[in-house]
Amino acid sequence: MTAAAVPSRPAPVAVLATLDALCTGGGCGLVGAVACSSDGGTRVQRRQASAAVAATALARARLVHPHLPPGGGLDHADDGRPLWPPGVVGSVSHGAGLTAAVVAPADRAAAVGLDLERASALDPDDAAVVLTARERALVRAAADPAALATVLWSAKEAAFKAWSGSAGGALAALDPQLVEVDLDLASGRFAAVVDPAHARRGPALRRVEGELAAPAGAVLTLAVLHR
Repeated sequence: MTAAAVPSRPAPVAVLATLDALCTGGGCGLVGAVACSSDGGTRVQRRQASAAVAATALARARLVHPHLPPGGGLDHADDGRPLWPPGVVGSVSHGAGLTAAVVAPADRAAAVGLDLERASALDPDDAAVVLTARERALVRAAADPAALATVLWSAKEAAFKAWSGSAGGALAALDPQLVEVDLDLASGRFAAVVDPAHARRGPALRRVEGELAAPAGAVLTLAVLHR
């Protein structure tokens, strides 16, 4: 009997280059950072990894945007909500043995959402509980069902983070089957909308648009709520 192969970690430099390209496409002065981390880990370890990569993203952002207030880093509320320094919005994601973060000046973006996944991580059969009927049909017809299912799920995660950030982290859990994602894989863009019957929670649930890319071994999605 042979041991199951452990998926290799995507190259951080390649993922950062891809993230920088997404930030440019997303506008709003977005700046990102990527660092190696371990999959899983305790809550304390994940928060430490988040704080470290957020500090790098914030340092890069303050070089690009000198008007941002100096000092301050990522903190967390007692309920786990990320707390960014004044004047900044941001998002952190863990996946594929990496931690990634993006930040933007709060006067240029209302909220951002970042998601990082290992490529083809979502089994198409498991995707049935998070995808809409239309999305499931697209996955069944895809040349690589697991790859497409993972991209759709990642886009929903990024969109939810942006909506939650716009609501000050107070957004309750949202059934992912109520979120419809339109993908344009050729242009690397997506849009996410909430079922109108459930979109009356406030302006935080307005349509969100984003960028997506798949560097070797990973999937990155970045959603932006513009001012």
